[in-house]
Amino acid sequence: MSPVSYDDVCQAIEALLSENQSLTLANLREALGHRGSMSTLSKHLQTWKQQKFLSDKTVTVTAPPAPDSIFSAVQTVWQQMQGLGLQQVQEKEQEIQRLQANYRAQSDAHQSERKQQDEKYHALMAEYQTSLAHNQSLEQEHESLFQQYEQLSNKLANALSAIQGHSADMTSLLEVHANAQKQIAEKFEELSATWLQYQQEQESRHQVECQHILKKYEETLAQLQKLQTHCAKIEQEQKQQQSLVES
Repeated sequence: MSPVSYDDVCQAIEALLSENQSLTLANLREALGHRGSMSTLSKHLQTWKQQKFLSDKTVTVTAPPAPDSIFSAVQTVWQQMQGLGLQQVQEKEQEIQRLQANYRAQSDAHQSERKQQDEKYHALMAEYQTSLAHNQSLEQEHESLFQQYEQLSNKLANALSAIQGHSADMTSLLEVHANAQKQIAEKFEELSATWLQYQQEQESRHQVECQHILKKYEETLAQLQKLQTHCAKIEQEQKQQQSLVES
């Protein structure tokens, strides 16, 4: 994109005047196809106003012309005032650019941190799903063992029914049955205790990790909201400064 020259600005001004539009920096930049910085357009616009002012004075003044030294002094004062205004505009633009760069850097950092938190959350959810699958496997194993226990109990009951007529062997068979029942009960209690402990450990660990992730997620959202509020304030100040420059 080619730089905006003073002649380009003059042509745009003439076009705006022919359409009875205000000579604001926004209208001027739009007429130029959004080319040129505000400081450059302000400089050319002030130069045009200065020349227009001198031209109008030359046309309307009927008294004898003033000495060249007066016009030279007026031009010098005008240029000094213009230079001071441009310097303030440029300093404000640099400050706004610096704040915008800081905002983009902070926003990128928060987005990166939020992405990491999301990835960690998905990883924990995957681990939780794996734990659920493992729990289902343990439940199936528990059910299978319980069925074996019932089958063995039935076999023992059938055996007791078959030997009711043999009183001599009854005591021995009862002892065998009692021992078998005791072993099965102990194994069942051991498996139940192991299963209960595993469930408690998994629930406790998952709850702690989820609370930690939720806390980090809420902190990240709070920081992003604070940053957005700060950016909105900066944009408001920029609009106010632009309005002051245009006026």
